[in-house]
Amino acid sequence: MDSRELREFIRSKVPDYMVPSSFVPIAAFPLTPNGKLDRKALPRPDSIPEVEKAQEISLNPTEAKIGEAM
Repeated sequence: MDSRELREFIRSKVPDYMVPSSFVPIAAFPLTPNGKLDRKALPRPDSIPEVEKAQEISLNPTEAKIGEAM
């Protein structure tokens, strides 16, 4: 399943604002010695070149202006 299919699947289950803007494939979640998720050890989306970022379509003229300014 590529990121486009994954994004569409998630979009069918949750509101648009909850759909991640990028996905980072990892083999396993990094864990702390206590067995909890080690959030600090997770890879950052911008540090992996293969990450596909979402290309969101602006919903109104105001959003388009904000997007151009960024």
